[in-house]
Amino acid sequence: MNEEQEKELLNILTNLPSESSWLDYKLFPYDNDHKAEFIKDVCSFLNCTDSYGKDKFIVIGVVDKEKYKKGIEKKRMDDDKYYQDLCEMIQPRPHVETGIYKFEEKYFGYILISKDNMERVYSIIKDYPDETVTKEEEKNDIKKKVYASTAYIRKGSVKYLLNEYDRRRIYEQDQQIKNIENKKVFSYSTTQVDDEFKEVLKNCALFGTWNDKNENEREIISRVIGKDYNVWIKTMKRLLSQKSEYVSYKNNCWKIEKKEELIERYCDDYFDNDIENFRKVTIEMLKEEDPRFDLEPDKRMMSSILGKKMLYSKAIKKSSLETFSYMKSILYKFSNCEQELKKSFWSIDREILENASWKLYATLDDLLMILAEIDGKEYLRQINNLIRDKDNIKKLFEEKEERITITNYTSGLYWSLQILVWDSNNLMNVFEIYCKLEKYDKNIVEEMTRIILPWYPQTQANFTLRKAVVIMTLNEYPKIGWKLLMKLMPNVERTSSSICKPKWNGLVEEVEVTNGELYKEYNEYVKLAIDYSKNNINRIKDLVNIMEDVPKEIFDEIYNKVTSIDVINMKDEEKYIIWDEIEKIIAKHKKFSKSDWALPSEAVNKLEEMSKKVKPISYKIYLKRIFNKEYWNLYDSEQETYEDMEKRILNDQIKAVELLLTDGIEEVIKFSYTVKDPFKVGFALANIIIDKESEKKIIKLLNNKQSEISEGYVKSKVINEKNTWIDELDVSILSIAGKVRFLMQLQETQETWEFVTKWLGKDELEYWKNADIRVIRDDSSYDYVIRKLIEADRPVKALELINMALFEKKQFSRELSIIVLKNCLKKQEYINYIDIYDIKKLIKDLQDNDYAEDELFGIEWSYLPILSEYDDYRPITIERKLSEEPQIFNDVLCLIYKAHKDKKNNQNDNEKLASNAYRLLNIWRLVPGYDKDGKMNKSKLNKWFNNAIKIAKENDRLEVALMSIGHVFYYTKEDPDGFWIDRNVAEILNKDENEEVRKGYSTQAFNALGVVNVDKEGTVWLNQEKKWKKRAELCQMDYFRFANTLRELANTYHEHAEYEKQHYSDFY
Repeated sequence: MNEEQEKELLNILTNLPSESSWLDYKLFPYDNDHKAEFIKDVCSFLNCTDSYGKDKFIVIGVVDKEKYKKGIEKKRMDDDKYYQDLCEMIQPRPHVETGIYKFEEKYFGYILISKDNMERVYSIIKDYPDETVTKEEEKNDIKKKVYASTAYIRKGSVKYLLNEYDRRRIYEQDQQIKNIENKKVFSYSTTQVDDEFKEVLKNCALFGTWNDKNENEREIISRVIGKDYNVWIKTMKRLLSQKSEYVSYKNNCWKIEKKEELIERYCDDYFDNDIENFRKVTIEMLKEEDPRFDLEPDKRMMSSILGKKMLYSKAIKKSSLETFSYMKSILYKFSNCEQELKKSFWSIDREILENASWKLYATLDDLLMILAEIDGKEYLRQINNLIRDKDNIKKLFEEKEERITITNYTSGLYWSLQILVWDSNNLMNVFEIYCKLEKYDKNIVEEMTRIILPWYPQTQANFTLRKAVVIMTLNEYPKIGWKLLMKLMPNVERTSSSICKPKWNGLVEEVEVTNGELYKEYNEYVKLAIDYSKNNINRIKDLVNIMEDVPKEIFDEIYNKVTSIDVINMKDEEKYIIWDEIEKIIAKHKKFSKSDWALPSEAVNKLEEMSKKVKPISYKIYLKRIFNKEYWNLYDSEQETYEDMEKRILNDQIKAVELLLTDGIEEVIKFSYTVKDPFKVGFALANIIIDKESEKKIIKLLNNKQSEISEGYVKSKVINEKNTWIDELDVSILSIAGKVRFLMQLQETQETWEFVTKWLGKDELEYWKNADIRVIRDDSSYDYVIRKLIEADRPVKALELINMALFEKKQFSRELSIIVLKNCLKKQEYINYIDIYDIKKLIKDLQDNDYAEDELFGIEWSYLPILSEYDDYRPITIERKLSEEPQIFNDVLCLIYKAHKDKKNNQNDNEKLASNAYRLLNIWRLVPGYDKDGKMNKSKLNKWFNNAIKIAKENDRLEVALMSIGHVFYYTKEDPDGFWIDRNVAEILNKDENEEVRKGYSTQAFNALGVVNVDKEGTVWLNQEKKWKKRAELCQMDYFRFANTLRELANTYHEHAEYEKQHYSDFY
């Protein structure tokens, strides 16, 4: 948060204004059950038109109706990564900040949606959570899920699904703002620029900006001006001293203000040689490849540290390119160099991009948009050349940097094509390029869709041309063309986002589409889909899918297509695909017939007629439908409970398998390979009495990888007949893998573990490597199971079970916790799957149970980055060691700092170790000298202090040691006699030779204050001044040197208070 935002948050907590278009209150943080709600809330704020351009807040810990500030527990507010991961569900990716704020001795969570999020419309990019839920669950728990392609908007204090009207309103609002920015008209300044400045200024305006400390940039501008840098820069300095509105200088960078105004003013003063010289140096700068691409991807972020720096900054490159783009937009004004400029436009694109490597394209990235705008025709020619170089284009798409987020190098390429597609003359060529790029980017159809979306076309091309592009794609790239066409169907794409537009050349207005035009376009595209579906099963299935969203006449046309003689005469296997889809739609609309979105009964009846006509003849085909995994859409009863539906489905499945059994067990097995959920076939089969030989065949299938029917059979048998059924089996027919698959269907009990040992013998670890154990039904088995998982090298699963044991207060050996924590460190490939909170809880449990210090010391050190001074999960074992053993304290100092004599680089070489050690000293709160009963032991304190100083001197780290001791002394408790600080510590702080200790104490006292609420009286600072002045007075008699330090600290607070009073208006 910046100061302005912090002030706003303070104002909210002080006055508690009502919820509005920019403010929402929550009593509790968003937990796992409310992740979807968080996504919806953020999305709705991002799209809000009422509070556009204003920061939005979600404040957590406030009861809105009662205006009650309840606050939250600090640990209840998840770390920022929790919320940032959820924000990945929103596109474009928004900038959102989260944190904890202390107010009136309570903690409040906040979620800040920055006003800088202006890339509307923001929408959800995928279902969350993405696991399958039943319709009943969806109906009862709708708040726990959010759906792809939906968007939300906040109106007042309520969020709504974004409708077409609001979407249009957002686009219009954004477009008005962009038009104002792009269509600005220069009103020439009345400031006169003397002729002596003109020659320098007109050439510097071409570049726009440069770094005064960059020799390469100085030299390249000097070549164009034709004078030595030290000569012509005097002109710039004179302009600066005269406060010219055209020149500014900040952070070593010169900038030409009102650059376009100057270029237009001097348009008659530019000649061919000026343009030629400028073009040559621009090409020279732009052809430079970023040397960081010589490094491996994981090293590129450290390129500057490794000396991989570019000769020219992106700022001067971008500004120089934009000059050409701007000149093109007012070309007719350059009477003395018009032809040279025309030549320059295509020449720049050709000379920069001709035979360019992937590294140069990656270097240019967002500058490609400007190149595209300078000469679109030549730019497209070069992109086609790039695509023909298969190795080069493949490398460009494959190369990326993986950090917290993934950085690729193709964004600029897409943005540049977006700019060109506004010109109808480029539409066909750009779409052909998109089709060629699909080989490297399977999501390219999404990009194509945004451009020709019927309700929001983002091109100047009329519908005739847009339709022609679709037909071209269907003919030349059939798979891509069909995917694109399906995206253009009614109600398929309900959200979109704006694409890039040209900045200077060919300013465009968005195309307005009337309802009549939209209806016509949809009809045309649907007819196109019917024509191109031909007899392709999957395409006909896609047609069936859109029948819910088309008008009656189109509905009837699809009906005629699906019930045509060509389709009815297809093989049963082919017809099944269409019939199954029709049945899903029928069930959905009958089940929710009272919903607003449900089809009228007339349409549902028509669908039922269609279903009868295309239903497969063979029962072995149509029975497959009741063995789908999505079984909730099999039936259409709205009143039926989930349990009743499950029973009915199982009953129908049993009947189906009984029918199949009339042709023998082999037919059932063969049938199971054709269904989506063969497990259910086996489950149903177990409810039917079959002969021993048939059962043996089913069990023997466990030896195969495709053993789902057998797994379902075993699972059902165990549920119905318990383990007594197992005793009668001949498991000798099973391989080790088969036995493992069998055993994995049994309940997690001691009896099962005995079967594992008995059946698998020396191979029993195969079971433990694969078993997905989520619950242990025998309390006494925890140690056994955890040990087995450790043996099987599955520490992450063992970690889950130990935390389950902690939660349920079950008994287990703490020794296993140590082993699991150590083994998790070795499993770096699984680090993203480990719950950090689980690790913390395990360490806290070991601390609470006084586990062996040496072991726990190593564990705390290894996991130090996740342990914090701000919650209950701290490295207390290491802190205790620091406070008891001076040698360890000095060892930590040596990890952070080099010896004092090495002044050039005081930081240690091992960055990871140094970072860990530095973090440890910041966390350290246990003051040396205290006994276990919490009483200060003077002898113990002095012994520790003297030994620590002695060792620090030997290690040449005395200064940093004294400062660090001062830091921890800040946390000293009051003396038994009531004095505000333990007198034994005060004695040390007061000694003449311990000035550095006093400095460390003062620094930590100031830093510990944390975030300060700003007010016009400087209240917080004044309170601190008063507090430390009083303490200084109390120390004056016995500890005068320490008192002087405290008075200096109080004066520091006073200065801050005065500054705040004087600059309060700067904050507010």
